[in-house]
Amino acid sequence: MWRDLPSRYGDWNAVYKCFSKWQEQGTFEKILADLALEADFQDISIDSTIIKVHQDSGSKKKNQ
Repeated sequence: MWRDLPSRYGDWNAVYKCFSKWQEQGTFEKILADLALEADFQDISIDSTIIKVHQDSGSKKKNQ
């Protein structure tokens, strides 16, 4: 997966090492926590492509 990284991001191994270091240090969690402090939750949407619906609950009318 990392080897498929587009070359515009640099050497995949260097990017992986940086990512791993940030992950171990909790950098991503710190960034998300800081962003959440000033988050405006007025406009939130849910991507419906991730919501699974039972096959029988579709909008098609059943033959009666």
